[in-house]
Amino acid sequence: MFVTLLVLALAAAVLWGLSSSRAGFRDRTYSVPIGSVCVFFSLDVSIALDLYDRWFPAVPMWALGIAFVIPDVIFVYQIIVYGPRHFPRIPAKTFRGLFVLAMVIGAGIAPVISRSLHDTHGAYTSTLVVFIVSVCYPIMLYHRGTLEGQSVVTAGLWLIIAGTGPTAFLFAPSELHLTDRLLLGYFAAASVVFAAFHLGLVVRMRGGERGRARAAHSQGAESARGPGGSSGPAGH
Repeated sequence: MFVTLLVLALAAAVLWGLSSSRAGFRDRTYSVPIGSVCVFFSLDVSIALDLYDRWFPAVPMWALGIAFVIPDVIFVYQIIVYGPRHFPRIPAKTFRGLFVLAMVIGAGIAPVISRSLHDTHGAYTSTLVVFIVSVCYPIMLYHRGTLEGQSVVTAGLWLIIAGTGPTAFLFAPSELHLTDRLLLGYFAAASVVFAAFHLGLVVRMRGGERGRARAAHSQGAESARGPGGSSGPAGH
């Protein structure tokens, strides 16, 4: 069960990274919350630096880390390039400077948490990062008020990650020495709640956009027909 859930989570993470990157470039915006990118980058770089013991005996952690860091770099690029327009009260240079500062400070999040919790496999840290991202998503959605950089597919993939990644560690073999199942279970459940809430918001907002589009199309068609239902001048 551990391997199955973790493989499913990793596969969903790859698809989520591709979907999020595509949505960001499509709408010329950043697609992943800024705070999430900071903690993501810290965790993924730690994995790439081989700071954690292996999840799979045949797969080195640095290989997984490199695969994770690639989309992180794309997310960072999107924030630097497209982020300032979402914060018009902050000068672009100031925004980018603050973001870089947040990235530098945030770089120590994963190593510090792992050391404090004796998290040799990065399980507790990964679960906490998934929780943080799940919380940040609906906050970003409310801040924007639009679905720029978002899609039902991306939100659905994140829900799969939130539901399988943290849960996988609840079924981890004894050699991973994950003794605090309560902490893992709590953050796993909380992540699913927030991720499901985010997906529900995206679906609802998408439905609202389609409804307005249909209404606008119908109104345009009525205007084109003109009074009396004619589509052209009288007598023609």
